[in-house]
Amino acid sequence: MKKVHRTNASAAGLAFGLLLSCTGLPVAAQASDDQAEDVSSHLEIYKEFDGRCQGLRRGDARMIRNNHPDKSIKYRMVRVLNGKRQASIIQDTIAPGEENGQKLGCEKVSDREQNWRVIRAEFVAE
Repeated sequence: MKKVHRTNASAAGLAFGLLLSCTGLPVAAQASDDQAEDVSSHLEIYKEFDGRCQGLRRGDARMIRNNHPDKSIKYRMVRVLNGKRQASIIQDTIAPGEENGQKLGCEKVSDREQNWRVIRAEFVAE
């Protein structure tokens, strides 16, 4: 049986970056966790009344909006149902300052709580 060696991804990335810097090749700057969190802080997930969600599922609609005044945000979100991460992922771009947010779905499905969590967000280069 073949033994698989696993490495820490951040340690592997650091080692690769050091290797590139020793060769004199330019190293692309990576966004730090602080920068990534700053972008996602402009995304607001909120509830809004929706007759269909109220009638069928006894809950409100979950919406997302971009609160940044002038930059679009490309985001990736994962759906969480009853506290458990699901396989479904939403990936989209949302314009700045959209008054009417984008609908993600109903907050309840078969009386189970449903929500979405941002896993990646970045400003769109214009």
